[in-house]
Amino acid sequence: MMDNKLQQLRRNVEQIDSQIIALIGERQKLAPQFARVKRELKLPLHQQQRELDLIKRYMVLGKKSNIPATVIQKIFPILFHASLERQRQLLKKKD
Repeated sequence: MMDNKLQQLRRNVEQIDSQIIALIGERQKLAPQFARVKRELKLPLHQQQRELDLIKRYMVLGKKSNIPATVIQKIFPILFHASLERQRQLLKKKD
């Protein structure tokens, strides 16, 4: 019986993980638009202050969902970097 409960919990987590992956994919799909707008506005691709501001905001949101600040501080820079790399790749193709 305990094994069934464990298996069900694992399936639930795997479903959530699949949703997280889909959302990260959606986030990455926005990279071309960001690259285009930043180029039009002559803004740098990397905007450190914006990232810091977002992390602070996300730490507050995370706290409300019982997510430790250290988790937010680890996850979001990875997401920001992935988007930034995608933007750089897209702009290189256009040059």
